[in-house]
Amino acid sequence: MTSEVTYAEVRFKNGPSSAEPKASSGSETPLSRFQKCKPWFPWVVSGFLMLLSIILLVVIIVILKGSPKKGFLKSQFQKSTQWNCLLESPEGKEPRLSCCMGDLEQFGSSCYYFSKDRSTWNKSRAECRKKGLDLVIINSEAEQVFLTNHTQNSQVEKFCIGLTNQMGTNQWRWVDQTPLDPMLMFWRSKEPSNDDENCVVMHIGKGSKMKNNWNDVQCLVDEHHYVCETNTEFFSI
Repeated sequence: MTSEVTYAEVRFKNGPSSAEPKASSGSETPLSRFQKCKPWFPWVVSGFLMLLSIILLVVIIVILKGSPKKGFLKSQFQKSTQWNCLLESPEGKEPRLSCCMGDLEQFGSSCYYFSKDRSTWNKSRAECRKKGLDLVIINSEAEQVFLTNHTQNSQVEKFCIGLTNQMGTNQWRWVDQTPLDPMLMFWRSKEPSNDDENCVVMHIGKGSKMKNNWNDVQCLVDEHHYVCETNTEFFSI
């Protein structure tokens, strides 16, 4: 008996075997740098920025607290960054610094500017006031001696001071309208001398340190050097 062979047509579809993993249907998006950061990283950054802000604020406060007061002096003196200070320890009070800007000389509680240019008494006062000062007012014998010694060293003979005769009435007053104290007058011998000389200078003779050196001059004609004055500034330390 003849055996029959049956052929069956078997067709295989192209595709992955069941053992192989299936490919993803879509492409994956890579994580950004910030998405890879630890969860606590933003808090660290915020804390650092806050600390930096606090430090900057403290520095600004310290600088403003220790800086000189605004409006102390005008004109070119405001541009000065140098201060000359003396340490004071008032009885019963905290120590403090008594300061003048670097362009000024200090004596007691005043700062002085000794001019290098010459002008009439009226213009001299105007120059002082442009700088936020005024012509010097002499309140004590010690101040007169200080000014005499300082001007003597400058080799300049005459300096305008802030004393004038009121309208030729022989009523001498300082620029703040304070009357001249009879106990604090330092006229040279035979001065004041002329009715038409209503302004005062310190007349420093060469080689002389006499404290009595005031001399009356014409306010609008004679040109001399001049001394300006202002109060010192005090700063706590």
